Amino acid sequence: MRCKLNFCSIIAFFILGLAFFYGLSSGRGLNPSGELKVKRGYLLDREGEPLVINKENFKAYLILKGESLLGRDWPAEIQPYLKRPLEIPKKGLFLLSESLTLEEVKKLEKVENVVIKGEVERKTIFEGLKPLIGDVSGGEGISGLEKTFDPLLKKGQSVMTSLDAKFIKRIYSLNKNYGEFFLKGIALFRISTGELIAYYSQGENEWLERKISFAEDYTGKGGKVETPLSLVKNCLAELCEKPVNPTFLPIKEKLCEPSEKELEYLFFLKDSREWIYLARKGDLLHVLFGGLPEKEKTYSFEKLKNNLQYLVKGL
Repeated sequence: MRCKLNFCSIIAFFILGLAFFYGLSSGRGLNPSGELKVKRGYLLDREGEPLVINKENFKAYLILKGESLLGRDWPAEIQPYLKRPLEIPKKGLFLLSESLTLEEVKKLEKVENVVIKGEVERKTIFEGLKPLIGDVSGGEGISGLEKTFDPLLKKGQSVMTSLDAKFIKRIYSLNKNYGEFFLKGIALFRISTGELIAYYSQGENEWLERKISFAEDYTGKGGKVETPLSLVKNCLAELCEKPVNPTFLPIKEKLCEPSEKELEYLFFLKDSREWIYLARKGDLLHVLFGGLPEKEKTYSFEKLKNNLQYLVKGL
């Protein structure tokens, strides 16, 4: 695949700075505007619309050097943060506040033995994209696209993805109907390019790369299927009549002229009550992942298929 979530071995997106202000040795804070010079780059949809936002957050620490605290007169600026003075250790760093306003930062940065730590929190605009986008910790991408594109994002460079916010919003507008389908995930791929156009995950895990095995044998043109993503690759090869890799990066030109062949598969997973459904609609391959109701011992194959066909029409 051209870009794999863990997927991806291509350079990447996102960095918003996080930094300790200098002055740790002197015990003085530093002006945050002078410290957070390079913010983490943004992950964008194919039209340049942000898929994440950066939220600055500041924490204050008190440096304790082992002096006796009994009877000590603390500076007036930090007294509001010392709710339990007797629990303060004699030596080390003591957290005064983990969420400061800029006004509080300006006051505390001038206080001796107070250090301000500036962080940037990453927020995913569409909640269902979170497993795909991934997480940032300590200024570094640790999962998902944040990890894949970390070298670029750290430099403040933004990365444009193949995702289309219009299709993502369409998926969210239909969210109220998902309950009866027991959906856990949705992905839309453009057949002629392999681009991932829209994505939705109901849980915290990225389901496209989840290890799967089918209740019945299946071998497609693309080879062995180990994940939903490799199943997508097989279906793209079937429709394009040549290999086309799924990708999370925008593709300007068609990689194939898809055949007129219709495509529809419903696979049940081995040792679970879960299924994967794939259906073609024009130049889009719809991939739906979900489960069967636990309370119902039997569930009609045809009923499920009809319901999923109806949902695809709405997407």
